[in-house]
Amino acid sequence: MKETNVIDMEMLLELSHLYGSNPEFVLAGGGNTSMKTEDRLYVKASGTSLATIDKDGFVELDRSALHTLSEEHLDGDPIKREQQFKDAVMAARIHPEKNLRPSVECVLHHQLSSRFVIHTHPTIVNAVTCCTKGKQLAQAWFGEKTLWISYVDPGVTLAGTLNKAVREYAHTTGRTFPPAILIQNHGLIVCGDTLDEIHSVTDHLIATIQRHLDTVAGTNPFGSLSEVDGRKSRELIDSLLNILPCIAAEEESEQIALFDDSETVMSLVCGAEGKSAANGGPLTPDQIVYCNSFPLWIDLPEDISSGALTSTLKNAFEEHSTLRRFPPKVVLIKNLGMFTIAANEKAADVIRLVYKDAIKVMEGAQRLGGINFMNRSQYEFIEDWEAEAYRRNVTI
Repeated sequence: MKETNVIDMEMLLELSHLYGSNPEFVLAGGGNTSMKTEDRLYVKASGTSLATIDKDGFVELDRSALHTLSEEHLDGDPIKREQQFKDAVMAARIHPEKNLRPSVECVLHHQLSSRFVIHTHPTIVNAVTCCTKGKQLAQAWFGEKTLWISYVDPGVTLAGTLNKAVREYAHTTGRTFPPAILIQNHGLIVCGDTLDEIHSVTDHLIATIQRHLDTVAGTNPFGSLSEVDGRKSRELIDSLLNILPCIAAEEESEQIALFDDSETVMSLVCGAEGKSAANGGPLTPDQIVYCNSFPLWIDLPEDISSGALTSTLKNAFEEHSTLRRFPPKVVLIKNLGMFTIAANEKAADVIRLVYKDAIKVMEGAQRLGGINFMNRSQYEFIEDWEAEAYRRNVTI
């Protein structure tokens, strides 16, 4: 690597660690970063943590191969198309012997002409991207400083859509690339040639959205809150921590459960409209990858017996798995809290953090005008997408 590229790599690592270690921007294996030269793209390997990534965590790609990929005609069938895309991206690697898989958004990174591209999923930004009035708000607050991309399937479809939108943006504004891109129900892309450019654009976006959120703060966005009897709750929580892993293990391998009754969680499970919000659908690909598309919501009678509790939970799990295609990883108990279920404590904690983030996004979106949930075709594409299954498996 040339000396100038060594310096660029050091700056890329600095950016990756800064935003990757901030849970308000990135959780689990989410987000991706890159830097480019005239003929090479260095992009984060799929499933690698931005918080701890080193130079060996980036995949070196031939940009001419990516350019050809972005223009060639791929099969119309989604499954065949994604396999073709995967094969072509893997073939663009300069060092296939390292056995690293490039981020699914590598073509998107290639298409943006700035030296650095930082793609994250900030909680506060997703309050806008997951809001029914998101595009309108972004245009009013930022004008030509941002480019709004309406939701499309990630990967090759998003890359193609972005390529066209960036060309139109350049023609309209005279700018080579947009400083920031807001992707509906997905996240944020910030482009720049220096660290200062990246920081300046990011800080401005966050501060502006926060200022507007502060003006609409007030009552609970999930409706009036129910009273909770803490004395009865503790015994029920202990019972659920024992029963839920046993029920989940009937469909999976050995499982464990974690409990969360933080203020964020309780605002949802105690809210009069919490159930409808939780069952409205997923908000982002990250939520689907780590938490599955839908949580299981249960309203338990206060005087339920231990025997009835077990049978009620079993029936609820079976119905949920049939209806939603997958067993629940998140169980929301009305007026009690949230349980997250996985094969180990680390995985259960990742699920807990990601779903809490989804609650915060819902809360912000609701305050700004309403929550825009992903529709069935959108979330089922993510559920069935091999690329996201790979990311999940190498992350937790």
